[in-house]
Amino acid sequence: MTLSGTTVPLSLKNALGGRLNQQQLAIFMRKAIPELKRDYAQLCLHLENQQWVEASKVAHQLKAIVKLLGMDELLPYLQTVETAAAEGIDSQHLADALIQLGVLKRLA
Repeated sequence: MTLSGTTVPLSLKNALGGRLNQQQLAIFMRKAIPELKRDYAQLCLHLENQQWVEASKVAHQLKAIVKLLGMDELLPYLQTVETAAAEGIDSQHLADALIQLGVLKRLA
């Protein structure tokens, strides 16, 4: 489904169950993508600064929008960050977990 040049994921269409008209869906999509980018930038900043509690909270928030937008390939990454950060795992263990998921590459 395409709205004003924006493709609406089937997961979003199904989740909303026809409760929104096409104009409302288009507005949602135009707002969701910038919010996703902003939250992702916040997550990266929290991870760089080893702010585990904040990173866990942002990862949890991102999971909802990622699911709704059908970006399921990001879910394992976000779940790893959320769990590791909530448990206070140090940056090396978190990096190892992300390398195993293929999100990061091991440096020589």
